[in-house]
Amino acid sequence: MKVPQSSFEPGVTRLFGNGDIGLSGLVSGWATPEDAHLWNDGAGAIMELTVPPPDRRYTLELEGEPFIDSECPSQEMTLYCNGFWIGCWKFEERKSYTLYTPIEPEQLFIRHDMAFARLVWLLPQSTRPAGSKWNDDGRRLGFCFRALTFRHADEASIDPFT
Repeated sequence: MKVPQSSFEPGVTRLFGNGDIGLSGLVSGWATPEDAHLWNDGAGAIMELTVPPPDRRYTLELEGEPFIDSECPSQEMTLYCNGFWIGCWKFEERKSYTLYTPIEPEQLFIRHDMAFARLVWLLPQSTRPAGSKWNDDGRRLGFCFRALTFRHADEASIDPFT
């Protein structure tokens, strides 16, 4: 069964987890949604979504926290949109982050008055907490996804290029 795509409106923050996104648009590489967040489960996670066709650049904002502990001291995350590389981050501290990256209009597929995005997050350092002394969690965790927002670039609070 194909999970329906998630729909986003510019400037509206969508929350990962049971309270909002749930399973909507999640294709593969995800753990079971929790109340207010969602972990990846494996080295990659894929989400499909729609946004209104842009007349200018979007800025994607992602809020979350990397899985880092003494056994896994850093995480790297690369993001692709419809096969286009749009962002890369390296985390060395376990704390909340808000990440910003541009999405150009030509990086979205326009069909029937909607823009489609297939977001692919690569998280090669994802690791099982069960492999550490902390617990018996068998998922392969890399990043705890909390919120996702599409904004028109001129409305974004931070310029991703500065």
